[in-house]
Amino acid sequence: MIRQRALRKDDIPAIMGFKKKSVRVSFPGHEFSPEKFRESLERHMEKEPEGIQVLEEDGKIIGYIWFSSGNGDVGEYGLLRQLFVDEEYRGKGLAERLIRYAEEYFFAKGIKRIKLTVTMSNSPAIRLYEKLKYDKTRVVMEKTVE
Repeated sequence: MIRQRALRKDDIPAIMGFKKKSVRVSFPGHEFSPEKFRESLERHMEKEPEGIQVLEEDGKIIGYIWFSSGNGDVGEYGLLRQLFVDEEYRGKGLAERLIRYAEEYFFAKGIKRIKLTVTMSNSPAIRLYEKLKYDKTRVVMEKTVE
């Protein structure tokens, strides 16, 4: 049985492994800093502990979502920061389950607008977000200066 729960410190190595895989696919050529990522996770666990949820089956972490609340110059919003489900568990509705949890969390806090960014080449994720009624509202552009 797959269960969902908040991240614990002993889960961090598994999450770091997922993040490393994700960076290779979504950010080719970028460096992944395990130390900075760990620090960021630990800070978030203290600030908004419900905001990192893991999926676990038989003691093995198989996916996670990291989300947070924000308040910018255009009001309060929810931010889906990271989402990952292990390859062998994809296509079973688990990513949707995690996103729905985050949406309910934001709704309970009175937050009605949710933002996320996704790499343009990640078509499975884009299809998932579109299925869940997320709209493309902005374009993020990058340039490497040499």
